[in-house]
Amino acid sequence: MEKLKSEKQILDSLLIVNNQRLNQKKKEASQVIELDSLKNVLVEISELITNANKQIDEHNKIIQNLSHEKRTLTNQIWKFILEELKQDLADYSTQKASLEKAISGLSTQITKKEKEKAEKFRELLELEKQTTSIQPTLDGINALLSSFGFKSFSLAKGGDGKTYKLVRANGADAQRTLSEGEKNFVTFLYFYHLLKGSQSESGITTDRVVAIDDPVSSLDNDVLFIISSLIRDLIEDVRNNKGNIKQVFILTHNIYFHKEVTYNSK
Repeated sequence: MEKLKSEKQILDSLLIVNNQRLNQKKKEASQVIELDSLKNVLVEISELITNANKQIDEHNKIIQNLSHEKRTLTNQIWKFILEELKQDLADYSTQKASLEKAISGLSTQITKKEKEKAEKFRELLELEKQTTSIQPTLDGINALLSSFGFKSFSLAKGGDGKTYKLVRANGADAQRTLSEGEKNFVTFLYFYHLLKGSQSESGITTDRVVAIDDPVSSLDNDVLFIISSLIRDLIEDVRNNKGNIKQVFILTHNIYFHKEVTYNSK
């Protein structure tokens, strides 16, 4: 564009000079004048215009086929990127294949170990059935204690593997240190577990009517709360016709216990 402006200025200057000479010729007809040639500058301007038109045509072609040009440019860019990252991609593929092989091997081992674990668990259950029927009761009572955050004691197997013993949180035998309230609490927990399950392996499926006579004597407030919560669960099961317990009778002279056991958050 600047070149064209420059050539136009030259052309304008030549035209002005030639025009002045022609005007002078009109005044003095006998005077011999020589006009400056416009050929070179006109040729230069023509070439500039021709080149500009070519560029315009090329630009118009690109605009008219923009989608194709974009795809071509995109392909060229990706080709460049792939060429630049060729070695990195090769290393990645090698590492990926190695990791996938390792993962496959670990998955196979995990599946094998899970099968072995399941088999050992079945063997353990069978051994429990063969040796004793106290494990479900022990686990059930300890689960109840844990669910309420009770940590004063828990149940464990006795020395012969067929009886229970009470142990403190530090593992010490709690038999000689149990308070009267703790003894009553353990008795209730055992009774509650029997209501939910059975002493036998197969369990009892007959309907039941439950009578609970003042189970809270000599108990602290935390234990009273736990027992009240468990009894409320029994009552709720009866209301929803859930399980084998059809009726629950509760006898008490403790006003606080009566308030707790009849509390309904709904």
